Amino acid sequence: MGLKKVTGKTGPFLRNLVAYEQYNKRVKPYFTSYVMFSDGLVNTPEDVQILCKKRIFYHVLGSNNKVSDLLNSLTKDVPYDWHECYLSPLIQKIYLRSNKTYLKIMAAIRH
Repeated sequence: MGLKKVTGKTGPFLRNLVAYEQYNKRVKPYFTSYVMFSDGLVNTPEDVQILCKKRIFYHVLGSNNKVSDLLNSLTKDVPYDWHECYLSPLIQKIYLRSNKTYLKIMAAIRH
């Protein structure tokens, strides 16, 4: 699954799916995991610009700022256990890779 098109309906649609998963404990939190992952990818309008440029998704909301605000608002007040996340292994790899890259950059700057 992936966000291909972000519209004015995307927020309510994903919020309803997350609410359903939060309410029904017999359901695995697939959409909640996806929303949390998306929130981690997008922190700024510049992140949206990069993802659109790479054709990860596109939007019709008028500005990248609106998209970043939308994606960042979806996780507000949502309790979540990362250990239940089907994306945990991927997130861990991304974190380790970005952390190593960050450390290399910082070492290069210092020397």
